[in-house]
Amino acid sequence: MIVVQHLWSHWTKASRAAAAGRPRLPDAAPLPEPWDEGAGRCWLHDLRRLEREGFETRETAGWSTPDDWAHAEPMHPANIVWRESPDGGVALSATRPWGSMLRTAWPAVLPSPLLSVGPERVARIIWNGRFMSSAGGSDGSYFYAEHTVLAVSTARPRPELFTAATDIRTVDLRTRIY
Repeated sequence: MIVVQHLWSHWTKASRAAAAGRPRLPDAAPLPEPWDEGAGRCWLHDLRRLEREGFETRETAGWSTPDDWAHAEPMHPANIVWRESPDGGVALSATRPWGSMLRTAWPAVLPSPLLSVGPERVARIIWNGRFMSSAGGSDGSYFYAEHTVLAVSTARPRPELFTAATDIRTVDLRTRIY
């Protein structure tokens, strides 16, 4: 089965410099239990801290597909797609987040898949960005986002799957957002 963890946060200029008001998410978090074996192909663990929610940590977990994930939460761009790789591992692809709203650097072309790892190896994509708050840019304000997506194909999901991982392959797409 594939296990995906999405750690993400959003904020605006109002809290940009307030480090105490904008707590950072960990690099990885323990996975919640239990897993209902056989209920689906991918277990998705989503952990977020958003300014509009007072930076309260919110957590959800359950079976998902990339398409379900893209439609479940309008505040995240769902720009990462996961699938099983031919060797039984996991392959991750990434697309440009929020198209014309992005105001920071993003590669013109990314290979697909962007990252592929074998079974029991962890794949991680990290990215951030500054975005116009409206699609047309009519209000002139920005919001900022940080995302970390971890994925692994495993026969044994366990709470420490990502927190104790030592075999991690990373693609870092972070850029200067201020």
